[in-house]
Amino acid sequence: QRLRAVVEATPECVKIVSPEGNLVYMNPAGICMIEAETAAAVRGACVYELIAPQHRTDWIERHRRICAGEKLNWEFEIIGLGGTRRWMETHAVPLPMPDGRNGQLAVTRDITARKQVEAEREQLLESERAARVEAQRASRMKDEFLSTLSHELRTPLNAIVGWSQILRGPTAGPEDIAEGIATIERNARAQAQIIEDLLDMSRITSGKL
Repeated sequence: QRLRAVVEATPECVKIVSPEGNLVYMNPAGICMIEAETAAAVRGACVYELIAPQHRTDWIERHRRICAGEKLNWEFEIIGLGGTRRWMETHAVPLPMPDGRNGQLAVTRDITARKQVEAEREQLLESERAARVEAQRASRMKDEFLSTLSHELRTPLNAIVGWSQILRGPTAGPEDIAEGIATIERNARAQAQIIEDLLDMSRITSGKL
């Protein structure tokens, strides 16, 4: 009577499952977890039907191993009679049944809240990883952009400086002067266009264009 009082008062699910997977006993906490009205309503029911489909095959295999004499603990998800999904952590041992075969005696706790915290933490870590990757990508793009910009600005500037030096030399003739002025003007306009494009990009990123 004292042992039954302890089992029925514990907030964890205590259950006995037959070798065939049928529910022999479940305490009030377990009855509440599977959303049943009374123990009588589920006595003899197949436990497999309460296990979430993605965990059912694994649960059945572990139940077979327990009935063969192993002691196991693992996590799985159940779907209650009312449709509520819960994550459970169970510790199970073999229990001799009246016919001489082993069934399963298990103590199971609801770890749904812990799983939710773990999922939220993993989601946060994934968001942080994605943000870090994006920051690295943006940094690489910035470096590539600055490298390209440096090249684009230097090209017309080299032409301007080069022709300026030629025009200042004593050997510059009328044709050289004409070609030099045209080249300087053309490259100055090209550089001015690059600067205007940069200003447009600045306006875009600031929301003004």
